[in-house]
Amino acid sequence: MKLSAAHVLRAIVLGCLVLSIALGVASAAFAQETEVKPIRLVTGDVVPDVVTPAEVAVAPDAIFGGKYFKLIQFHKIPPGLERKSWETGGLHLVDYLPDNTYFAVISQGFELKALTGKASTIVDVPDAVRLEPRLVALRAAGQPVDKLVVSYYASLDAGEVMADLQARGATIVAHRDYSRQLDIVIDPARLEEIIALPYLQFLGPEPEEPVLEPYDHRNATGRSNYLNTGYNGLNYNGAGVVIGIGEGGTVDNLVDVKGRRFPSGEIQKQYWKYLAQYH
Repeated sequence: MKLSAAHVLRAIVLGCLVLSIALGVASAAFAQETEVKPIRLVTGDVVPDVVTPAEVAVAPDAIFGGKYFKLIQFHKIPPGLERKSWETGGLHLVDYLPDNTYFAVISQGFELKALTGKASTIVDVPDAVRLEPRLVALRAAGQPVDKLVVSYYASLDAGEVMADLQARGATIVAHRDYSRQLDIVIDPARLEEIIALPYLQFLGPEPEEPVLEPYDHRNATGRSNYLNTGYNGLNYNGAGVVIGIGEGGTVDNLVDVKGRRFPSGEIQKQYWKYLAQYH
């Protein structure tokens, strides 16, 4: 059976179209596999290298309690059920960073191949993410740092973390279990050793002593309180104004509020007294 030139041409065009589609799909899959996004932080962008699940390496000193710690960037946010299945296998995504990126605590037995096609990269946590800018500045200036506030990863045993720090000469001053934070005192000569500990997620110097705002701040041009500056004839000073905190948190320990507020019961009495004038 002879084929006409039109049939032959049609077959060639169809074959080229199928090949083009196959190449396009393969190209898109490869691009997705190798594409990473910069992690946008207030201190600047962090651009991770491309490390596929098959290429991940874990140094012996990066392991603590049978676990190691990475940043994982995904092509898209993994759904809850998938994350639950990973947790069962030993992968915990503990905190979120911008651009589909998570801090991850990974058990040594977890099979990273489960993330093939899902993770765009799996990298070590860089200092730019772990260190508070003030600590970076002190470190660069060569100034001694002996007091730190550090936090350890979720799912770790706090007792094991504190024991390891104490074995390195650190003194535990305070432990806030709800936030996984420790206030510690160290030998300044061992700062780099402490920074290198893989189980510490964040590190910063001791907070500076807070300074209360003075009562005369109402006329400061740096604030939004223009109603009492005399500008445009306005001189409201807030006398008789009752403010209620309409949230589920507490303001007891805020340095700008402590000692300057009514008890909540008094606020409610004043509020109902105000409403009674109009009902």
